[in-house]
Amino acid sequence: MKMLYNLLEKAASDVPQKGIVIVNNSQSDIFISYSELRDRSKKIAFVLQSVYQIEPGSKIVVSVERSEDFILLFWGSIIAGCVPILMPSVQFSNKKTIAFERLNNTIEIVGEMTLITSDI
Repeated sequence: MKMLYNLLEKAASDVPQKGIVIVNNSQSDIFISYSELRDRSKKIAFVLQSVYQIEPGSKIVVSVERSEDFILLFWGSIIAGCVPILMPSVQFSNKKTIAFERLNNTIEIVGEMTLITSDI
């Protein structure tokens, strides 16, 4: 995971003004520079480790609606030394969806993990 983070760190150092574009179908696209992506992801990693006591090597299932949150949580997990498991967004009020079934199956296979979702 460190090697993957090193790529982001290098991009943030070498070309900090360049970055990624998150395409939103219903809204305008979002640009996040590599340096902003690194900095915001580091904050998420800090929260995962210090507030939620998530240890390096822990598995984190990410199932959120917003693409921006999805990307930041992925990188935050990587920086925290965790293993991100990316899943489509699930609405827990409707348990008869394929997405819910896939999430349930993933939880059974993965075992102990942390679930981050936008559905509260």
